[in-house]
Amino acid sequence: QSTLFAATNTGLYRYREDGSDCWQLLRNGLPQTGRVIVNDLVADPYQGALYAAFPDQGIFKSDLNGNQWQMLAGGLPTSPVFRIALAFGG
Repeated sequence: QSTLFAATNTGLYRYREDGSDCWQLLRNGLPQTGRVIVNDLVADPYQGALYAAFPDQGIFKSDLNGNQWQMLAGGLPTSPVFRIALAFGG
């Protein structure tokens, strides 16, 4: 089953080729208030992880299914960050 993710200005969406023909807004552990713009999304297939960047919110991590997300702590500026770009270096 293939899965497609979309980083948008209204949140992070997932589409699964399972016959439902429906985009799903992901919520579990992701920001739902304030700026929910997703600047970037990257997959690390070696660690089995997805990373999503939200301005003013931080970077969030999930498994490749995108079911449950956790905010990564430490290392980012504490002042507002308006653009976060991610890159996979595997």
